[in-house]
Amino acid sequence: MDTDKLKALALAVIERRPGWKSSERDFAKLANPATVLALIAEVERLRADAARLDFMITEECQIEHMDRVGAGPVYRVRWPWTYAQQSEWSATPRDAIDKAIAAKEPPCGS
Repeated sequence: MDTDKLKALALAVIERRPGWKSSERDFAKLANPATVLALIAEVERLRADAARLDFMITEECQIEHMDRVGAGPVYRVRWPWTYAQQSEWSATPRDAIDKAIAAKEPPCGS
């Protein structure tokens, strides 16, 4: 189910308070809209991390980092079996993976 549908469903469930059984009313007290939306946002973050991990497993790639003096580390994706690597460095490992996914570099199996 996509995120917009999840948000709409969560808000619809919370708003349907009249006529609920006592257990449903208890749930509604605990599950306010802000809590539900925060949980949905966390699920989105976890799904994105799962997609990144799936990419790295499929591509058999790894994160390479370089410590810059006075500026902190930078990261890029590297494919050790082809000696290929991203040309650009990124501020975070997640950003490096996202750029590799978007660029589809190098193609899987090359």
